[in-house]
Amino acid sequence: MKLTELSALMREFAESGLTLLEIDGERVRMERTIQAAPAAAPAAPPAIVQQAAPPAAAPAEGNGAVPVRAPLVGIYYAAASPGGEPFVRVGDRVTKGQTLCIVEAMKTMNELASPADGMVTAVLAKDGDVISFDQLLFEVTP
Repeated sequence: MKLTELSALMREFAESGLTLLEIDGERVRMERTIQAAPAAAPAAPPAIVQQAAPPAAAPAEGNGAVPVRAPLVGIYYAAASPGGEPFVRVGDRVTKGQTLCIVEAMKTMNELASPADGMVTAVLAKDGDVISFDQLLFEVTP
């Protein structure tokens, strides 16, 4: 790829709002973080670009629920394997330390545990969603 072509590609990329671009021939890879919105996660497979989903609504004030927020940017998985049973559903009783979901970040699977004993009263992400740091994912009512 010529320098002029690369410069043009960089300008297009900067204006596009994309967060990752990979081109295999002569290998070019561009990544960047969007400053105006919550940070976007790296794309799952190469050449697929995903943007962070908007943060879920805040819990109702004074409802006594313990909010469970995303500790990092990544991809939300409700189950241990594709098509498997979700770790938890609304109405399930959970114990402190029980796995609620998995957040994949940079090919690392991170289990998110319940901060308290109680009942899951809200699941605010869908399997495969790209989630933002501090995004509300669950509510657990003691």
